[in-house]
Order: sequence, then structure tokens, then C-alpha cells
Amino acid sequence: MFYLDYAVVQHSLKGDQGLFEELMEIAKNNPSDVLANFWWGRALHHCDALMKETIQDHLQRTPNRNKDDMAADITKQTAPCRHSYYVDHWDEINRMIRTQYMP
Repeated sequence: MFYLDYAVVQHSLKGDQGLFEELMEIAKNNPSDVLANFWWGRALHHCDALMKETIQDHLQRTPNRNKDDMAADITKQTAPCRHSYYVDHWDEINRMIRTQYMP
């Protein structure tokens, strides 16, 4: 999910300034997804309160709903929070891509 979020932020919020192509090469050559998991985890931690609130709301409104569909909706609803986190840390994310993953 980090890769999709990165692409959205780069295109929609950062004027196509980023390292998406390089990030895709990293993803292809680094199946452990350490970079993606690191930033995804940090964004989720940052958005924890919103995630919990959104989950509670969905469980109260539609308790018998398919869990996968609910999870997809929750992920979509909380995307602006993650995107905001990535914008705030954009330089740090790209510096990590450049210094730790690019020759």
C-alpha cells in the first residue's frame, strides 16, 4: 500500500517530484519491503486515532459487513491522513531511498 500512497502523493501533492521509478526498482529487487513497511508503519502509527475511530464507526454502522470490504473502505477513508504524513516527511523518505537503496 505504501507504493500506491507514494505514487498518489508524488503525482497529486508534490507536482510529480519524487523517486517513484526508483522506488519501483527497489520494490522489484528487494522483496522484503523493508522501506515500504517502515514508512507504512510510521504513517499508520501517526494515524492511529483516526484509524480506530473509523474502524469503530464502520463496526457500529455495518457490523455484519464483509471484513475485507470494510478494511478496504477504512484504508481508503484514512488515506488523506497517511498522505499528509508522507508530505510532511517527503524529504526524509526520498533521502532514505537515495542513500540506502540507490547505488
